[in-house]
Amino acid sequence: TVVTLDVDGLAAAKLLGASNATTVADPVVSPARPSMQGQAAQFPSMSPSAPRPQVAGARPKLDLVHDVPLEISAVLGQTEMSLRDVVAMGPGSVFELDKLATEPIDLYVNNILIARGEVVVVDDKFAVKINELNPVVDKL
Repeated sequence: TVVTLDVDGLAAAKLLGASNATTVADPVVSPARPSMQGQAAQFPSMSPSAPRPQVAGARPKLDLVHDVPLEISAVLGQTEMSLRDVVAMGPGSVFELDKLATEPIDLYVNNILIARGEVVVVDDKFAVKINELNPVVDKL
């Protein structure tokens, strides 16, 4: 026997073609869970606001994002090696990269290429001098 709920005067079992269906016309609603009826949502009307005037030379306020940490990588070059070769590496091992020493290095911020530059030394530390912002990515 199939028991179905009568929805809007139509028995769902009849719609499904069940011949031995018993239809429950008025379901029992427990006092702990009152029957819920849908209502249309009410929202206040909105009107467009006037654009703020731009002050010449003013920069947008970025104070909220100035302290967000970013991962910056300066990539000298890349290479592919087998796991066997990587495991065999030790102190003094040398491997070749795909770029010439005269080519610019790539500068990534959160894994997005944003600049190219050259390696320089500042106060006995390596640094990057940016030569090109937003470089065009070479497509193969």
